[in-house]
Amino acid sequence: MRYYIKCKLNPKSRENLANSINSGNLAKGKIFYEGMQAALRTATIDETDSVHFIEACYCLEGGLYPMAMEIPTLKEYFESVEEVRDARFREKCTMECEACDCTRAIKLPGMPLVKN
Repeated sequence: MRYYIKCKLNPKSRENLANSINSGNLAKGKIFYEGMQAALRTATIDETDSVHFIEACYCLEGGLYPMAMEIPTLKEYFESVEEVRDARFREKCTMECEACDCTRAIKLPGMPLVKN
């Protein structure tokens, strides 16, 4: 499923986060590595230092809470995970997140987190 995530950036970790994303080391070796890299490359940051992104996560299907495996990695860079909510259009959902475009057009608030 696709989730909208909002995290409060730890100012001391801002440079480390950007470096980890740009170098491809963020979450390296974890099952969710590619998804988190892609999600944070397209993330935005607003004027309150909150980072917004959409990520596909399958924790719920595995009997865990949404983003259960990802949150410990996020806590390395963020003060808090402020919001995790369903981002998909339920009436159109096929549960095939990797091939689905249902949430790719969501306009996230703020400016790009990383420069491409």
